[in-house]
Amino acid sequence: MPTKLEIAGRIIDEIIKPALNKIPHNKLFINVDLNTDSNGAIWKSIERVNCYEFYHQCMVKLGKLKRGKKSGYWKNIEIFGEVNKGSYGYLGTSKIPDLIFHQIGERNNFVVVEIKTSRNTKGIKKDWNTFHEFCASCDSLKYKRAVYIIFGESLKVKKFDLREKYPSLRGKMRIFHHGKAGECLDIAQYR
Repeated sequence: MPTKLEIAGRIIDEIIKPALNKIPHNKLFINVDLNTDSNGAIWKSIERVNCYEFYHQCMVKLGKLKRGKKSGYWKNIEIFGEVNKGSYGYLGTSKIPDLIFHQIGERNNFVVVEIKTSRNTKGIKKDWNTFHEFCASCDSLKYKRAVYIIFGESLKVKKFDLREKYPSLRGKMRIFHHGKAGECLDIAQYR
């Protein structure tokens, strides 16, 4: 049986990254200029649309793993979106991440995910505080890995990469940029 840390790594490599690469262009970018045809359209990445499609693709991938011949530990892993773990009182957090991968009732917490569009830089510090709380500071949570996914146009990595300000997350963070359908870039790995 793999360790919790190994399971977290497999979730990233076998669910998260493949799910990102399955997101089609029409879910990654939305035509927001309804007065033009598709050739002159203005396409923008919309965070909730990206997030819901990513969640769907993760569920499809996890479902296949659960039904596979080597399903083992996959059978007990669940994905939840925007769960308020603090509402249970005993978990000690008020943060609500975009997605979590965990085993219900066992306190086997694997991966916490935050999602942003490349145009939305307002909530970056809040996201990093969420990562810190879920991975490092809250004893009842202790997620093994944190994944930051940035959807959309060209990316200035420095805006989103605050690892130097959060030493508690060293060795736990991955940052992905998804700017084109089928091309998810792993721009920052555990260091």
